[in-house]
Amino acid sequence: MDAVGAGLIVSCCAGGLIAGKIFLGAATDKFGVNKANITGTTITCAGLILLSLTSGTTFVYAAAVVFGLGLGVYNIEPPIYVRKAFGIKAYSAIFGAVSIATTLGSSIFMPVYNAIAANLGGYGATFYISCATTALACVLYITADRLGKNYVSKYDAA
Repeated sequence: MDAVGAGLIVSCCAGGLIAGKIFLGAATDKFGVNKANITGTTITCAGLILLSLTSGTTFVYAAAVVFGLGLGVYNIEPPIYVRKAFGIKAYSAIFGAVSIATTLGSSIFMPVYNAIAANLGGYGATFYISCATTALACVLYITADRLGKNYVSKYDAA
């Protein structure tokens, strides 16, 4: 695939992300943060699995859109979880620290994924690793949500 094709994959993913933010925002309002998180995670993993199975150009673009749809979960859900867990006092500082995790994860795992792909002859395994870590993040968010309810009054009262 040439640079134009790779750029189109990123654009398809971004288009899916735009739609995913709208869809998951509405789903969060209607069904709650945990159900929307599970939905977004499922869509993200479906996109990753589709990407691992792609062989044709058209299919890779469609898989990128599906993957992008699910990525909206990382824009919609984390601020809600942080607010529910810690309340409004120091929300900005706490959310700022929490949001570093995705940037840090990307900066660490991108070279690792590229090394894995170089050694295995493709990105298939990295898509499965990403799916597993995405599912783990979903479980951790839901667990933090359940545990965090005990802390809200402590932080807001101070």
